[in-house]
Formats: sequence, structure tokens, C-alpha cells
Amino acid sequence: MGLKMSCALARRGAEERFVTAVLAELSDDGTLTLVNYGHTAPLVLPEAGGVAEAAPDRPGMPLGLDTLGESRPGLHHRALAPGDRMLFHTDGLDEARDTTGRFYPLATRSGLLRAGSLATGLEQLRTDVHRHTAPASPADDSALLLLEYAGAPPSSSAHGRPGTAPGPVQRGCEKCVVVDCPIPTRLRPHPTGGPSREHRA
Repeated sequence: MGLKMSCALARRGAEERFVTAVLAELSDDGTLTLVNYGHTAPLVLPEAGGVAEAAPDRPGMPLGLDTLGESRPGLHHRALAPGDRMLFHTDGLDEARDTTGRFYPLATRSGLLRAGSLATGLEQLRTDVHRHTAPASPADDSALLLLEYAGAPPSSSAHGRPGTAPGPVQRGCEKCVVVDCPIPTRLRPHPTGGPSREHRA
């Protein structure tokens, strides 16, 4: 998937040649896998308390620039428990400054995200950020996405398809109609259908 997005960016021309992103996959049992392309690391707020940064195991290049390197993007693996919440956000949040230039202390204020519903938590955090920056004007917009893991769903047999297991996740390019592919050959999937370099351990 990452290679496809990088390919699309490379074909746009001189404008918008790169973008940061976090791709997330959450399995039914709460196993979380993040692929980080140079984006701000999400926050994990365990239901039991505390806060942790879901930082990748190595720095990742933004989409569109990742094809210039040899290494895969940054990865992060974590097990979530029912009730755990995660905040995905852009850097406009933790880079919001007050009149003295002090950054918004997101880690110490993240407890606001546990209050009530997801919508309530986000509203309280937004209000707190506005209080921090006022009367200064934020230099950047921010996008926030707050999620909560509700636990494993009922057995698949309850949905009329007992014993049906999901197929393997297809990664990398499946088919490409681009004649002059901008993705270097060394980063493309193997002809046998094996994983591309970005997904190797």
C-alpha cells in the first residue's frame, strides 16, 4: 500500500511530492501494527492509566521520499486491551505555542481524552489547546482522531460463516499500468509475490 501511494505522489509532478502518514492495522485480538512514514507518533492511553507514545522502531521517510532510501518505514507493534484509547494527530497539536513560545504539553494533558465519550474527550482537549494558545493564534491547523478498542468481536460463527478465516494481507504492488514506474526496481515486490523490502523485518 505504501509503495502505491508513493507511486501516485511521484506521478503528480513537482507539487505535493511527499506527505507524512501513519498506516494502522488492528486485529480482532487487539494486536496493533503501525507503519510510520515520517509522521508524528500517535499516543496510546491505556484504560488502566498512563500514556505512551507509539513511536516507530526507526525513523521513517515520508511517502514520496521513502523510495530514495534502502530501508523500510518505521514500524511499531503493540497489544491493546479493551478500553485503551489512541490519539492520531498532526504536528499542529503538540507544536501549538502560547505567547511565550512554550509548546502545548500534550503528554501531561492527555488525561483529558479519557473523560466520558470519545467526542467529549476531543472537545475537552480542543478547549484546553485553545486556552493554551489564546490570545496567540495557532500557527498551524491540527487534525485529531481518537479511537477506542472495544475488545474482540463475537465469534465469526455468529455471523453465519463458521470457520472462515481472513485471507493473507496483500502488500506492495499487485498490478500497475504505469509504463514508466517511478518506484526503483530494488523496492518493488518480487515476481513471486513475496513482500517488498518495506515490509521485511
